[in-house]
Amino acid sequence: YLTGDKIILAEKPIATRPRPSAHSVSKYTDFINANKKDINEYIKDLFRQYDHIVLCERWHPECTQYDMIYDLVTTQYFADSISNVFTEIGNVEKREDFSLLTATPFPSDSLREKAVASFIIDSQTVWLIWSNTNWFNFLKKMSEFNHERKKPVNILFTDILWTDYNRLSERDSIMASNIINTIHSDSIQKSLIIMNYRHAFMMGRNCGAYLQKAFPGKVANVLLNAFRPNICQIPSAIRQGKWDVAAEETGKDRFAIDFQNSPFGDDPFDLSPIISWTTQKDVTYKEMFNGMIYCTLPAQQYAGDGFPYLSLIHI
Repeated sequence: YLTGDKIILAEKPIATRPRPSAHSVSKYTDFINANKKDINEYIKDLFRQYDHIVLCERWHPECTQYDMIYDLVTTQYFADSISNVFTEIGNVEKREDFSLLTATPFPSDSLREKAVASFIIDSQTVWLIWSNTNWFNFLKKMSEFNHERKKPVNILFTDILWTDYNRLSERDSIMASNIINTIHSDSIQKSLIIMNYRHAFMMGRNCGAYLQKAFPGKVANVLLNAFRPNICQIPSAIRQGKWDVAAEETGKDRFAIDFQNSPFGDDPFDLSPIISWTTQKDVTYKEMFNGMIYCTLPAQQYAGDGFPYLSLIHI
């Protein structure tokens, strides 16, 4: 609503902020046209330089991001050569339970859906009910993908139990410790780590910062195009919508770019309204992220809540 998207401008122009002009975003458009990369190839290239890649997830319920993540982690390269996905969502103590669910042969799709629904309720963390549709769809598809594979793509949950809610202030360090300990104990060489918003930041007291300290120079983080909250948690567009308009001007809505030596990376960081999350007041995007995956224009993003058999589960 606050991004100045063309659809909103046409329907209710008086209620929107000014839309950046094509001329004002030409440097971004030119950079995308000259430097855009395929998303999967970009991540593959990053893994040649780094051992662990943190993906900064956008608002939790948005669905199209998990379609992209599923496509990425089920590519032949990732499934065969990386095969480890740490997720903020999910109780760290329920990893083996998901492996058992994956190994179980279900005679019907509905029985698999019931099992996944039961698992999600049973693996709740600081959120007592995680009803986002994208998580259900992702786990269901991953259980199907992994079912007959000799080498599964490991889905490694990292979050704390809901009964540990009084330890919420330590949550980032706990999630990071769960990741670091697993990397060491399981001799994991490469991994993708999905963290939401500030938890991916490699500054401040965030999970990404703890990971960078544990593996200096071996961790990259990638921004997924997102809205930014202000101090009142009202969403607006990154860089006043210039990045989104530039993407529209190219006619591309799925690409990846590096932030080094780019106008995107040179822009002042405005994703976070809270300085303590970065520990620095004036930073640029290239100081916060290695690059960006741009996947789906804002007008095509959508949230999903609920999934099959959720109402049948008794907590």
